[in-house]
Amino acid sequence: MTREHLRQILTVFLGTGAYDSTNKEYSAPFNHQGTGAINTLVLTLLSMIADLKQNVIFAMEEPEIAIPPYTQKSIINSVIGKSAQAIFTSHSPYVLEEFAPTQIIVIDRNDGNLNGNPAELPPAVKQKMYREEVKRRFCEALLARRVLIVEGRTEYDTFPRLAKRLYELDPNTYSSLESLGIAIISADADSQIAPLGDYFRSLGKTTYAVYDEQDVESSVAIRNTVDYSYESPEKGFENVLLKNIPEHVLRAYVKNLIDENLWLSNYEKINPETDDFTEIKKKIGNYFRNNKTSGSAADCLCMCSINEIPQYVLDTLKDIRNTVLAVASSDSSTEELISCMEGK
Repeated sequence: MTREHLRQILTVFLGTGAYDSTNKEYSAPFNHQGTGAINTLVLTLLSMIADLKQNVIFAMEEPEIAIPPYTQKSIINSVIGKSAQAIFTSHSPYVLEEFAPTQIIVIDRNDGNLNGNPAELPPAVKQKMYREEVKRRFCEALLARRVLIVEGRTEYDTFPRLAKRLYELDPNTYSSLESLGIAIISADADSQIAPLGDYFRSLGKTTYAVYDEQDVESSVAIRNTVDYSYESPEKGFENVLLKNIPEHVLRAYVKNLIDENLWLSNYEKINPETDDFTEIKKKIGNYFRNNKTSGSAADCLCMCSINEIPQYVLDTLKDIRNTVLAVASSDSSTEELISCMEGK
């Protein structure tokens, strides 16, 4: 039974949510409904069939099409509960996160060859630690062709936001990470970058890594497990900002924090107009480190013009874009897709 078969043998009228002058709801044939309504109806009919039979095996292609996330989750859980076995293909992280990583196979096609690799749990993540945030980021990375591994939360918030900002300022040189098909995931510690790089590369992903200055041994280990590595010239991403962003930008940033009541009374007292710049940098550095989850470093960088952004950050985002476009140049359809996503 296919969707087209249903159209030929069955006409179901569904309420449209629109009413006439007598307050009577308009109804329309199901095949005149939106894609999401049609898909939901088909899944409902299949579910009814499953209730009447035993040992049902469900095989579904992309059940998420035109269906909101909460409905995707409901459908998946309903199908699993009614079937002896359920097989899905999907591009939705909301579908993937309803399954344990051990139940997920990453499918990849290269040069006409189809390969499947079991996902398993990512390195250093135990099942009981596989919580909502880790799960969502992990599933998004499984669905992407390219994965950018960053050392911590500051970089995780900063690089995608700044990439979008740079694209707005200079679309011929920079691109958003989304338009390049790159998912970003935080390693949460520099010691986890190499294991994650090895893990995602084993799944056929092109891997990038952005991380703080390392000792020689750790630096070599990371470079050997990812395709492209970008080591910071500083120990701590905050130091990259404090040593390279111009004084007038940092002073303006502090003034904005004070004006918006974000520099709270329990922080060190600061006057952006009169305080010594060395003291201002010290206090801003403490603010960045104590507010990693607020996106404070990204806020500060987005106040900069292009020539005020640290060169390390510019070079990293520029090179990431160039590596993707170098591959895309051999595939005109990929290049056209990136241009389309960027609005060119």
